[in-house]
Amino acid sequence: TWVKIVISGSGAAGLELSMCLQQRWQQKLKKNIDITIIGGSAEVGQQYRPEMRKMIHITLAQKDIKSINSAKVIEIGKNYVVYETRGKEQFKSEGVDKVVWATGAESHELPKNSGLEVDDKGFMYVNKNLQVSKYPNIFGAGDCIHIQSYDNFPPKAGVYAVRAGPVIANNLQNIVEGRGDQLEEFIPQQEFLSLICTGDGKSIGGKFGLTWNTVWGWIMKDYIDRLFMNMFYPWRLFKVKEAGVLIRRNKEELIDRKDQQETEEARKRAYSYTVQEALARIQPYSDDINKDFKDRMLIIERMAKEEQFREELIQEFHKIWQQQKAVSYTHL
Repeated sequence: TWVKIVISGSGAAGLELSMCLQQRWQQKLKKNIDITIIGGSAEVGQQYRPEMRKMIHITLAQKDIKSINSAKVIEIGKNYVVYETRGKEQFKSEGVDKVVWATGAESHELPKNSGLEVDDKGFMYVNKNLQVSKYPNIFGAGDCIHIQSYDNFPPKAGVYAVRAGPVIANNLQNIVEGRGDQLEEFIPQQEFLSLICTGDGKSIGGKFGLTWNTVWGWIMKDYIDRLFMNMFYPWRLFKVKEAGVLIRRNKEELIDRKDQQETEEARKRAYSYTVQEALARIQPYSDDINKDFKDRMLIIERMAKEEQFREELIQEFHKIWQQQKAVSYTHL
């Protein structure tokens, strides 16, 4: 018995959902899950470096997840979807049990309707200070903006919105306090650590031309996500004093001393490794299930800081990765 699912969107969200839904529903329903991704890009994972893109294709092939590229869903009906290719051809896929919508960011009508300057997709133009040039009291960040000094960069990814938050907070304070000439510039990082959950206790990851699909990759992703979410848990941010009054904890109280010590020890190891020792820890595939993922995380940190180390490690990694044959996952 098969359950047929169509996922509209071939970005990170669509990829994660395709693999995680397949894994979870096969376990829960005890049925085979047939998944097809329909996306507007020429290939799934197009936004990633070639090395990570190949890893994504290999993983989809192993899981028998199919894709329809350069297309978009234009109609959803009872047990069917209609999709249209770039050539304006329309096709109907029948027997569909569920449709999951996971497309990319779309602009909101508010900026355009408010008379603010927007790009051809409706995203609000801001300057390098994340400020609307004609209206210095209006700022924007994340998926709603287009920074005028960049051409289609940065991508609409959460990491950039998060990093922009403190810049906007600082600039708003400067504006309110009359220091409009002291605004901070937002400089988006050129590359960020990409991690995609595969639903089977592993994660596809990539940065600087390295890529992997490993258990330690998933543990690292889970660790990073939990660190971020912990910033917003009330029980962690506040403590109850007298009469149920909440008091915000200071920064010192929020530090996990054990985790901090483990991280520093791992940092010392990571920065002492030779290129070959580092390479042995960051392999494309690994059955290593130990939770000592921090060495790998901090090797990547070191790569950002030490150019020679980074270039030598990438060169050695590619010697291994080039031996891995590319695969063609199923297109419909």
